[in-house]
Parts: sequence; structure tokens; C-alpha cells
Amino acid sequence: MPKTANPTAVPRQRPVSCRFCRTRKLRCSRDTPCTNCVSRGIECDLRPPAILVDTDTSQIDLVERVRKLEELVEKQRLQLTESAKHSSDDSQGQPEGLEKQPIDDLETDMAGLEGIFSRPLLLMICVLIFLQQEKIPASKIIFRICSIDGFMQSLPYVMRSVPSNPTIFEPIRCIWLPQYPEAKILLTKFVQDIDHIHHVVHTPSLLCVLDGVYHSIQHQGEMKPGNVILLLSIFASSTHSWLQQDCDRGLSLHAADINTQAPLWIKAMEDVLDIAVKTAGVSIEGILGIIIAVFVVADLEGFFRRMRSMYTTALAIAKELNLHCLDHPSNIESATLVRTEMGRRVWWYLVASEMMAARVKSLFGGMYHSHPRQMIVKKPLNVNDEELVDGLITVGRPMSQPTSMSYFLQRLRLAEIARSIVDRRPLLMASGTASYDLILDTDTELQKVFNELPPFFAMTKAQLTEKYGLDAQQASDLAHQGYGFHSMIYSQRCMLHFPFLSRGYSDLTYASSRDICIQSARLVIQTETRLANSDVIQTTRFQFLDLLVGVFVASMVLLMDLCHRRLSPQQDEQRREIVDAFRILEDARHGSDTTARFLDSLIHIMRKHQISPPQPKGQPTVAIVENAEGATSSVNDSHSSATLCETAGNFPATTTNWRSLEANELHSFDALGVEVSSVEDLSSYFGDLAEGFEQGLDVGNYDWDNLFSGLDSTLM
Repeated sequence: MPKTANPTAVPRQRPVSCRFCRTRKLRCSRDTPCTNCVSRGIECDLRPPAILVDTDTSQIDLVERVRKLEELVEKQRLQLTESAKHSSDDSQGQPEGLEKQPIDDLETDMAGLEGIFSRPLLLMICVLIFLQQEKIPASKIIFRICSIDGFMQSLPYVMRSVPSNPTIFEPIRCIWLPQYPEAKILLTKFVQDIDHIHHVVHTPSLLCVLDGVYHSIQHQGEMKPGNVILLLSIFASSTHSWLQQDCDRGLSLHAADINTQAPLWIKAMEDVLDIAVKTAGVSIEGILGIIIAVFVVADLEGFFRRMRSMYTTALAIAKELNLHCLDHPSNIESATLVRTEMGRRVWWYLVASEMMAARVKSLFGGMYHSHPRQMIVKKPLNVNDEELVDGLITVGRPMSQPTSMSYFLQRLRLAEIARSIVDRRPLLMASGTASYDLILDTDTELQKVFNELPPFFAMTKAQLTEKYGLDAQQASDLAHQGYGFHSMIYSQRCMLHFPFLSRGYSDLTYASSRDICIQSARLVIQTETRLANSDVIQTTRFQFLDLLVGVFVASMVLLMDLCHRRLSPQQDEQRREIVDAFRILEDARHGSDTTARFLDSLIHIMRKHQISPPQPKGQPTVAIVENAEGATSSVNDSHSSATLCETAGNFPATTTNWRSLEANELHSFDALGVEVSSVEDLSSYFGDLAEGFEQGLDVGNYDWDNLFSGLDSTLM
């Protein structure tokens, strides 16, 4: 039988034999030098040479070092446990130094282990190793507080000991929250400047949510994941829309530095959401947080898979919470007014968004999953948040009276029109263009919504304050919503008739669609221009992304009409409107990659088809010349545009400052050559193109040559 190791044996204190004795298998005296080496007159190599540790230690070596250190700590812990079992006589006979040495060694090794894990580089290497080995706990997360100034330098993982074995460490996802005063500043920014864009939250409850989360962190209480998700999304929304003028609120960082934090807040929200979905579940507050985060992601990235995935998750959670049967008789007794109204807002906002997105087949496959006949949920009340009090009976106001929910309810009407389109052409969504009668019927419904729009949506801030007694903040929010809703209707009509625009120039049957499309395009640009020149103060970098898509489509429509009807008496006015569209897109491009792609694609069309981009007054034309190696260089030409014509096929970077344009600088737009009658019928292509505009997906990858097929525009 193998010998049983004595756990109480004192570990070897003397060094091992020297190298010569080990090689010759001699009994070494273990002195320095040993007797064998002295008698032979050779150098005694008793201790092995120190190994220089490379600073670029491999991951495997690092794991091995950590493992050995853990074994050493565990061994000394066992020795300490066994030594405590010795008799008192034996323990009294030991020197004081030997009695304390195991404890001292344990503390030293633990301090060394913590020192390793406190180094950011080594910590991240350990995290990567744990990720590769799939050993990071998928259901553990901790919350800590740091200043917003140091948020970008905070580590996303911390090393924590395993409860079952304090000597073993594992990386845990750490969510960092700003300090409480900073969190209140971000919350105030959200309520004052952003909430009206997608008003679904009950704003009086937000401060209670904030206090509850920070109280749980400070007292190590149980965290509600839904509340954390909501706060993280609010932080992301506020930091993304932070302006330099907001620095007066109390945050010391520059606005650009605060803007860069938004993606990290979104990532933190997604991590909490992922763990909450798998473990504790998500509440209504969590869904509200997802809705807010969707706006940030859409403004940052566009309508891509990440945004759609977040939205689908929110809808699935809403169904798990039975929000689709919120007003079922069985739920009446247990429901409170505020929670019920929040549930209605969440549900109908998600349903309305899905119905509007169902028109774009590439977003949700041309279908929606929540049919009105399969839900028992009343529409939200037309009341302000302050009027919702638990225990009191609240009656909704008439639609003619402005509230914080007026825009929400009008948006819901547009969603119902979108649903009717999908219901009436379920098979045509994947096969081609809808029937022209359906287009005309839908246009009639949109016109009806516009005619029935309450008058306060067309009022200025001063008029709202005078007639309805609103304060400055409420009047500004409502005026902003009014401009946005008008632009939304105009852009919907423009894109509805866009597939028939080209056909309308040659076939009188579709002439009405052509005129409606062009007129709606002009109204989109005019409305956005009036908003920029109005008394509504722009206090956020947020843009209605679907409205920017409408501005982009309107620019395309006016450019096409400018090329088709060269002798139109409205050319000068259209030129000014195109310049206004450029200004709108240029102002928004710096805060949204999607908007930047829109503007770059529009300029690419103009350069590709030799249509000169407008240049600011007094500035030379800048041409981008591509050499043989693919590098680009700028060529200034103040007296001739020949160089620009030669390089019109390239895709240059945007260098024009559209803010300084004047309308008469756009007289270089002209369409020469082929008559309109020779232009191909591109109706089917425009149908696909319109859907691409609506979703904002890869607009730069379309075959823009087909857009002006047969046209021979050149620079004058």
C-alpha cells in the first residue's frame, strides 16, 4: 500500500541537493558548497538560477501560476487547521515565530493573489481565459458606484472568491453606476429634454426608482433588475443626447466625452437584461428601459439586427407578463391605476411599433404577431402623468385637449393604418407592388387622420402657452411633437406614392401619385425647416430617425423631379428646398451614423451622375482625385469644374459645409440629354427602394445608376 502522507509534517525547510550530486546520485551535504563539490574542486550549484519572468507571459503560464498559488494557499490553510488540533502542551513548546508563520504566509499569498487580480491587464487576460473555458458565471452580477468622470476607465469584471472556497477566485460582471447626484442630473436631463420623444414612462415614479436602486446598493439589498435596466437606459439616453450647454447642470466632463459613454451604458443594460431574462425575470420597468434603449441604438446604428433583437425581446417579455390581457376581468381586483396605465402604454407602444414596421418586409417579414382580436387591453388614457394617482378614479380627457399622451395616441392611429395595409395585402408584401386602388385608399385614410388632427399640433410655443395655459416646458414639448407628427404624415404619404413616381411622368393614370409624392416631399422639408427656425429650443442631439429618412426620400424625389422637368417654374423653389434638406441632414449626421450614410449616398448619386454638389460662396471647388494606389487627394479649382467632372465617378468624402449654402448656388443642377419619354419604367425598382429608405439599411449599397437610368446630367 502506498504511504499515507502525514498532513502535520513540517514541510522541507532545507534546499534540495546540488546539481552535481543529483546528476551523480551522490548524498549531498546540502551546504554551500557541498563536500562532494569541494573534494572534486568543482563549482557547487546548489540553488537553481533565477528564472527571469517575461512581461509578456502567455495565458497558459499565467493560469499555471495562479493554480500553483491557489494550491499553496490551500495547503497552508490545511496546515493551519491541523495545527489547531494539537495539544496545548505541544503548542506551548513551539516558538512564537513558527506558530504565526502559517498565518503570515497565508495573508502574504492572499495579498499577492489580490495584487495580481488588481492589475487591469492581467485581470482582462484572466477574464479572457475564463471566457474561453466558459467558466464565468452566467447568472452573477454585482453593482458598484463610481464617478462619471472615471466611468470609461472602470473595469467591466472584478475578481470575487467562490463562496464554497474562499481561496478560489472567479471573474464577475460588474455594473458601474454614477454617483447619486450625477444620476439625478442625468435623470433630470431625460425628463426635461428626451421623454416627450417617446413618452411611455410615468415620470413621477422615476425618482422613486432611482432612490430604490441606490438604497439597495448602499445597504446590499436585493436589486430589482427591471429598475436597473430602466436607469441604465436613461443614462444611455441622457449621455447620448448631452449637449455642451448641459454641462451647466453640474457634470464636469466635456459634452463629447459624455456622448462617448452612451454605448457602454447600452452594453451594461444588455448584460443585466440577459441575466434577468434567464433568472429573476423582467418587470414593466425593464420593458420601458428596452424601449428607451431602442431609440439610442437606432440613432447610433440605424435599423439593424441589434435594435430589432431588443425590440423582439421586449415584446416577448410583455407577453410573459400577460400585458396582452391586462384588462381581463380576472385582473381588475389586483390592478392599481398607475401600474395598469403603465402596462397599457408599454403594450400599445410595442404593438404600434410592430404594426408600423410590418409594412417593411425586411424588418419583420411583412407580418405582425399581436392581433387586436387576441388581446384585451384598453387604449391608454389621454391624461397627464400627474393625474394618475392610485386609489382615485381617473377619466381620460377629450382628444381635443393637449396632454403628454396626445402624441402617443395619434401615433397609434397611424399604426392602425399600417396594420390595415398589411391585412389587405398579406401575399403581395413578398411578391411586388400593391394594387393602385389600395394605395389610393391608404392615402385617403392618411388624409383623414391629418384633417382630424387637433389644432394644438399646429400651434407655436407662444400660442400653446396663451390658449391652453401650458408652462414653457410643456408648450415646447408639444410644439416639437406637432412638428414631428406633421413630418411623419407627409413622409408616409411621400413614401406611399414613391413607387409610382417614375410612372407618373409618362402615364397620366399615376399623375396624381406623382403630384402627391412631390408635394409631400416639399412639405417634409418645409416642416423641418420651420422647426429649425422656430422658438422650440433644441435641447437634445436626438433626431426622429424615421423623419430623417423622410427628409432623405424627399431630397431624392425633388432631385428626380428637377431632372425630369427642367423647365418647371418651381425650379428655383425646389433648389432652395434641396439646400434646406442638405442642411437638415448635415446637422444630424454628426450624431447618427445612419444619417451620415444617407447624406453620403445622396452626394454619391450627384457625383456619380455628374450633378455638381452645391459649394459655399467664395470657396473653391474641391475634387477628390484617386491615384493608382487608391489614395485620394484634394484638388482646388476656383475657376473650372473640369477636374470634378473627370472624377465624378469616385465616391469622395463629404467636405461641403451645407450650412453656408445659398439657393442660387444650386443653379448648376440641370438635366441635359435624353428626353423623359425614353426613361425606363422603374416602378418595381422604386418599390424595393422605398422599403430600403424606410428601414435605413445599407442605402449606400443600392445600384444608384438605375435611379437616374437614361439621364445624362452634367455639370454646368
